[in-house]
Amino acid sequence: MGRVPGSIERRRRGLYAVLEVPIPLRAALGTKRLRKTLGTRDTEVARARLPRVLAELHERVQAAQKKVADPRAAEALELREQLTRARSGESFGWAQTAGAADDTAAPTEEEAIRDHVAERAQAIEEAALREGRLEDEAFREAKGFMDLATGATTPLDMHTEDWLSEPGRRGAYPPRTKLDRRRAVAELKEWLGKQHLPATIEAVTRKAAGRFVTQHLLSSGRATVRVTSIVSQLSSYWAWMIRRGVTEGPNPWEKQAPRKESRSALGVEDERPYTDAEVVTLLTGPAEPVLKEFMLVAALSGMRREEIGRLTVKDCQKGVFAIPKAKSKAGERVVPIHPELAAIVARRLKEKEAADFLFHELGTKGKVNDRTDPIGKRFKTYREGLGVDEKEEGRRRSRVNFHSWRRWFITAALQAGQQPHVVEQVVGHAMQGMTLGAYFGGDREAALRACVEAVRLPHIRRQSDSQSDLSAP
Repeated sequence: MGRVPGSIERRRRGLYAVLEVPIPLRAALGTKRLRKTLGTRDTEVARARLPRVLAELHERVQAAQKKVADPRAAEALELREQLTRARSGESFGWAQTAGAADDTAAPTEEEAIRDHVAERAQAIEEAALREGRLEDEAFREAKGFMDLATGATTPLDMHTEDWLSEPGRRGAYPPRTKLDRRRAVAELKEWLGKQHLPATIEAVTRKAAGRFVTQHLLSSGRATVRVTSIVSQLSSYWAWMIRRGVTEGPNPWEKQAPRKESRSALGVEDERPYTDAEVVTLLTGPAEPVLKEFMLVAALSGMRREEIGRLTVKDCQKGVFAIPKAKSKAGERVVPIHPELAAIVARRLKEKEAADFLFHELGTKGKVNDRTDPIGKRFKTYREGLGVDEKEEGRRRSRVNFHSWRRWFITAALQAGQQPHVVEQVVGHAMQGMTLGAYFGGDREAALRACVEAVRLPHIRRQSDSQSDLSAP
């Protein structure tokens, strides 16, 4: 199927990119044409943005193509589209082809399409029986075709791209979020197939959703937080479909997520910060320069791995790290640059453009442009090679990981006497309580800088037994 050209359309609120949807894919996408705002009323600006926005719309069309790769499903979805449009008076020639008996009225377009669907379903069942399949299996195959063609059932992933194309509460979904959500739907679809259930929205009852969580997700040994994330993604998809009238409530995923485990069987938190001894081991080990500097920034800023990886030159000006996009609104913040990081940051900023990354060596990997996955894996290998690891029996995830740098920073700041609400501001946690959240008792920037500078790397002892800091005071 060739690439369909797009165009610009002016509407009252601005200019939009418009892409015609090929007829075989209209049922899958639920529309004849895709539109997305260009975010401007200026024609020249709109023309400059058009190629990028059209590329996003083409991605949705390509995703729909993959969904209808099954010729029979594509046929059923095309008939479904024609049946819907026939109700509005459009004609595709079925009524003329069908004709009428001498004493009967000619069938309407809708009736003619339904008759054709019934004939095709019967032919599918007969073909399955000739191939030696059981009667029940042949009947299910024929009924599946009829239900899909008449709109009685809807493919599970039919509206996934529409869901992801709409902005959430905080704007457009980032690429990584879209990928995770597609994977959640795809995993559910694969599980339904293994359970000999149709991969349709209607097949996901509350009972089926519960079995998916208990028998598939929890039994896989994945961390509770990961299971909760998948259930949350599926619940979000269903909530969107209920709002749009694709399906009716209640949401089968509501309250299906496992309860959060605050403590392990040993009575301690599941994940923990590094000890000072582990910090010394990691920072004095044989780490490659990029990894060592990446660890130092994590230890002395409390930033998340991806927040560090996405820092650009323009985000590292005037003695602060600016984090404009984060996991939450509270995460959008500035973090004063620790004095022991100043030389590293200054060297990394030299001879770079404003949009260049601070850690340019990370590159990119995968369609979602998740910059830190590769260095995260290298760190895991490095950490485990040094014996910095702690796994409880029956759990795959270690109690220490890259996020333990963030936990260590918070612990060190609190142990240094910093106020919890100031620490929360530095690391981007939602602050508890109106009073603490709004009042610092002084200059806010000074309070943040004092908090960061209160965190000091632990001491080590050189071979000569003379004591020294990991970096100069």
